[in-house]
Parts: sequence; structure tokens; C-alpha cells
Amino acid sequence: ADAEQIFARIEKIAQGAALMTETQVSCRFEKACSSYLPNRTLEAAMYQAVCHYGPPAWSDEERAFAAAIRATLSANDINNSLNNIAGTSGEEGKTFARRHRDTLLIDEVAPWAATDNVLAGSTDVGDVSWKAPVAQCFSPCFAVGTPLHSWQLVSQGRTSIAHKGMLLAGKVLAATAIRLFRDSALLAASQQELRQVLAERPYRCPIPAEVSPSVLR
Repeated sequence: ADAEQIFARIEKIAQGAALMTETQVSCRFEKACSSYLPNRTLEAAMYQAVCHYGPPAWSDEERAFAAAIRATLSANDINNSLNNIAGTSGEEGKTFARRHRDTLLIDEVAPWAATDNVLAGSTDVGDVSWKAPVAQCFSPCFAVGTPLHSWQLVSQGRTSIAHKGMLLAGKVLAATAIRLFRDSALLAASQQELRQVLAERPYRCPIPAEVSPSVLR
């Protein structure tokens, strides 16, 4: 809703600027996506899988590499990372973040709590989450404090640190999916939660009905 209001306002600004300069303006709508809708029932099930597997075991070499990366990070980088960690778990998350201020690689499962705190990021499952129950998790793939879209992140992308984190995420996703196949009550509960949310906030595709996909460029 906020994005739609902002979009309408920007359109008016463009039209006003065109009127003011005696020019013409047209708007070409190409794409849009919905925000991610978390399913708390599914999140709780996924968190149990995270706790079952626990964090990766880090080697001395991996910790040394993480320390070298950490030395290149600013205090602001580290604080932003810790704030993101704290934002996922309420008050317990804040305590967890403070405890790991000097941690190089996360070696403890963070607490989980249903929270409305928004962590800015990109995902391609936003619209999917309004059609089927969806849950997401974080996995340790780089040194604490590493900012996204940075050279530090890129330099860790092919390390054993990232590989261990990736494998952990894969195990968690697979274990949660297997549990849904085996536990019909859990599946039904996650679906019922989605229906209840949609009863109050129906899904509305952010792309107008008259808009067709544009030619690939």
C-alpha cells in the first residue's frame, strides 16, 4: 500500500514537472513485486530444524581468515550487522547481538521470535508468500559485520566458510520440507494461518491487469 501511494505521488510530480516546463511525460510500467509475508507456523518448524543441526564447526584457518576480513570493516559495518541480528529476535535478539559483538564467525543459534521488524533486502518469493506458506532463515556464510554488496562479501563467497553456511541452509530447508510431507497437521496449520492473514489482507497483484511483459532487452 505504501509503495502504491508513493508511486502515485511520483506520477503526479512528473506530470507537474511536465506542465511546468511545457513538455510531455509518459509512464511505462515494467515490473513490481509484493513484500514478503512470513508464515509464523512454518518459521517455528524451520527454527526447530536450525536448532537440530546447529551452527557449523569452524576451523582455526577459517577463524583466521574471518579475523583478516574483520580488520577491514568499520565500526559502522559491524554495528549495522549486529543491529540486523538483533532485529530478528526481539529482546533476546538484542542480548544475543551484544554477546557476539566480538565474535568472528557465529557459533551459536540465534533466538527466534515472531516480530514485525522489517529487514531491508531483496527476495524473489514475495508474491509466492501470498499464495503459499513461506519461511526464510539466515545462515552464517561470512564474518560477522560483513556488509552486503561489498568486496569483503565477494572475497568470502567461495571460501569453506560460505560453503558450510550454504550446506547448513540446504539441510534446514530440506528437513523442514520433509517434515511438512510427514506432518499433515503442521501443513494444515501453516495453510490455515495464511488463509487467516489473507482474510484480513487479501493479496493484490502490484502489476496492473493491463500491463503485459515487456520485450527482453
